[in-house]
Formats: sequence, C-alpha cells, structure tokens
Amino acid sequence: MTCFKASGSRPTSGVGEAIVGDATPKSTADPSSTPTGKSNSKESGSKKSTKKTKTTKIPADAVAGTIQMVTPNIYDAYPIYKIGDTVTFEWNYTDVIASPSAINVVAYCSQAAQDFTITGNASADMTRVYWDTGKYQSTATDKLPVYVSLFHRVLGD
Repeated sequence: MTCFKASGSRPTSGVGEAIVGDATPKSTADPSSTPTGKSNSKESGSKKSTKKTKTTKIPADAVAGTIQMVTPNIYDAYPIYKIGDTVTFEWNYTDVIASPSAINVVAYCSQAAQDFTITGNASADMTRVYWDTGKYQSTATDKLPVYVSLFHRVLGD
C-alpha cells in the first residue's frame, strides 16, 4: 500500500526588480538561416533571423504562482493506494504570469529516498494525470516499495 500527502504551504512573493524573461518555448533554428551547400550568389550564405520573441515582465511584487491540488484533496485523510490501483492526480494553477513550457510529475518516497516519474516533459496545459501503479510496477526499472510508504507529489517545470 502507498499513501500520498500534499504540501499545503504557499510561497511568499519576492522583493527587488521585476524579472524579465522570454515566455516563448525555445525552438530549433530556422532551416533557411543556415547555408545548405554551394551557392552562386556572392552573399555570405546565412541570413539573420528577424523573429521577435514574446517577453513577459513580471512585477517584483507579484505573488508566486502556485499549484493547488484538487484530487486527492489535501484536506482529506491520507488516501491509501495499493500497487495495482490507478491513481488520479488533478490540480489547478493560480497566480501564474509566465507559464512553463513543460512540467514533470513525480512521486517521491522518502523511506526509499527515491523519485518515481509519473510523467515527464508533459504539456504545462495538463492539469490531470492518471498513474497506473500496476503497469508502472511491471515495467519500471526502479520498482515501487512493497511496504507501506509515504509519498509526496512533486510537480515542477
């Protein structure tokens, strides 16, 4: 059996200058910007890209973005799951100014000091994941502990 617990703490806002960053996903170079072979023209063979990136200014007094767990509810008693159960994790984002390009959802077992990846590099638009612990156990290199363990959900960008 396995049980999961969510952290209910909320980060505080920072101080200082506004953070300025690129909110667009990184993309591969434009194929037209690199030389493809011999050319009869007298140009250097490369072009400068004029594509502008989207910039998001984040005020210094902005509240930190958070994730609020919906399922399982953090105010319910510890839910108990057996290996073989399908576990649903659902969450909402709040106070997010610049969305990440991708997220990882991980279960961390402190007794085993080990992370178990539920999904990696997933779309940041995703707000629900189903974890088939039976399938995971049968295919994973790192097996889930078979003794009663406390796991923590970790969502990160």
